[in-house]
Amino acid sequence: MLLERQRGGIAIAKAKGKYRGKPANIDLHNKIRELFAQGVNKTQIAKTLSCSRQTVYKVLG
Repeated sequence: MLLERQRGGIAIAKAKGKYRGKPANIDLHNKIRELFAQGVNKTQIAKTLSCSRQTVYKVLG
């Protein structure tokens, strides 16, 4: 019941344009771009920075 109320509140906030979700981690994004520019492969970037490969793909995509 608690999750239903939470989802309902988020849906209403989105409709009003007030809910924007979690902000992006700009420092992590910059580090990902730097390592990729140095020629490090995407899987190794994810392991080095302790983030998911999907995060790396989203930043570079």
